[in-house]
Parts: sequence; C-alpha cells; structure tokens
Amino acid sequence: MMDRAGELVTRGLYEEAIALYRSLGGYSYASSMEKPVTYIQAEELRQAGEYEEAEVLFTALGSYDDSAVKVQQCRADALYDAGDTEGAAAIYDTLEEKYRTHADAYSAESAEKLAELAGGLGWDEYLMNRYPEGSLVTFGRFEQDNNTENGGEPVRWRIVKRVDRKALLVSEYGLYPVRFAAKACTWEESEVCAWLNDWFLNRALTQEECALVIPAEPETGAYASEADRVFLPAELTAPHPATAWAKACGASVNAEGLGICWLRGDADTDGQAPALDADGTLTVVSASRMDVLAVPALWVDLTDATELILPVR
Repeated sequence: MMDRAGELVTRGLYEEAIALYRSLGGYSYASSMEKPVTYIQAEELRQAGEYEEAEVLFTALGSYDDSAVKVQQCRADALYDAGDTEGAAAIYDTLEEKYRTHADAYSAESAEKLAELAGGLGWDEYLMNRYPEGSLVTFGRFEQDNNTENGGEPVRWRIVKRVDRKALLVSEYGLYPVRFAAKACTWEESEVCAWLNDWFLNRALTQEECALVIPAEPETGAYASEADRVFLPAELTAPHPATAWAKACGASVNAEGLGICWLRGDADTDGQAPALDADGTLTVVSASRMDVLAVPALWVDLTDATELILPVR
C-alpha cells in the first residue's frame, strides 16, 4: 500500500495519494506524508499558473515548511500574469530572492539594489565573484533533519569546479542510503543512477530549479544525455557525514557520523561497486548493500541562477 501511494505521487495523482495515506493513518510514516504530498501538489499548481488553487492548499498547510511565504508568492505571480507588474513587485520586494519568480517585476528601488550588488561588474565577472570554486551554496530542498512535519531543508552544495557560466555542485552530505544494484551492471544501468535522476531530482528540486540543471558529462560539463543530470562523484576527497534522516533510514555511520559513500563506477561481476569508506579509504563493497550513502552531484547553469542558488555566507 505504501508503494502504491508513492506511485500515485510519482504519477501526479495527489488527491488519490493523500486519500490512500489517510487510510493508512495508523502508520506513522504514512500520516507524516500527507503534508509533503499536499505541498508538492500546491507547488505544481503554482508553477502551472493555477494560483488560486495553489494558494488554497498552501494556506491549508499553515506553518508547514515555507507555505506562508508560498501564499505570498502565489499572489504576486497572479498579479504579474494579470499585467499588474507594480503590484507584483510590491510583494516580491518583501520576499527572499528565491521566491521572486519574475525578475522584470522588481520595483525600481529593488533594481537599483541589484545593480549596486553587482557593483558595475560585467555579468560573467559578477557570477564568478558570487559563485567561486570551493564556496558553499544552497539549492533545492530535501528531508534531512528527520522531522518530516517541517518539510525538507535547503540542500548545501560545494562548488568544486567552474567552467564559464557552469558550475559542478557536490552535496556536502550523504543524503540517503540507496542500493547500487542487485547484480553486475554499468553505472548507467544502476539503481542508484535511476534513483538520482528520478526520485531525488523530482523531490529535491522544483521545475524552476530543474531547469538550471544541465545534462552534462560528469568530469567536463560537456553536454550529455538527459539521463545524466544527477550523478555520483567518481572520487571524493573526504568522507561525508550522513544527515539525521539518512541515519534514521539505515545509513551505516561511524562515531563521528561519517558514512560509507558510493562512487560513480560499475558493479563488477562479483557484485562489488566502488565506494569511499568512512575512514577515507577507497574500497569496493557489495552493490546490494542498502546502508551506503548517495552523495549527489550535478552541473548547473548559473546565468539565471541568482534567485535559486544562494551563497552560504
């Protein structure tokens, strides 16, 4: 039944999924999923331009996650679509950058502040200064604190490489324990590859955020197939800590909270796949293990990312 509810969410049948979760109310996990599913439904309605319906759902969610702010975003988006850019700007100016859907609706005062922020630099130089290699940013949201009632937390990424206006981001945490594969396979055929490009991508990022992710060859950033939008690093310089959620879901960690992390590669004929041990040692472990962490990596286009990819100061 739980798998059926998850399938309904994946297919966008949110009301049916919520009804099924309610019928499983005796299960703590099932009851905790109603609000996250409603939130996903509301956000998809907002992005589809169904602002009134989205606002009703966000309002019903009350203090869940950033629902109260989303109500304001819905109102501003509706005003913008109705041609009232001044009214939209008045609301956008009260919101954080990531909620300002339409940059051209900013008020003159806001535009002046953005110009001042750029300091008269060319856009490429501004992006280089805002997103230097080695810096931390937040992008997307994913459950991490093991409290599903408050929604997902901002995902922290390290910018490990810059190529022109593109950046390679690697998660600072092992976000979830995932099986690599049940048998020998290539990276492209692995379960963890499918998980990253479907389950993780569609839950961690909104449609607007997904539009920034470049289908790219992992090492160079050169264009690749749509299946390669999210991947595992081929190497990690150090073990990654597991989130509280990952640990609660069965991740294997040491006393310092560091976990075994999968690396990008193939599962060999002995059923072994590459990983970085919690002590920093390169190793291979059984690809069927369910307690090894996925550390997502992805390339993004920074050109229009200033409202969605936020530097950690």
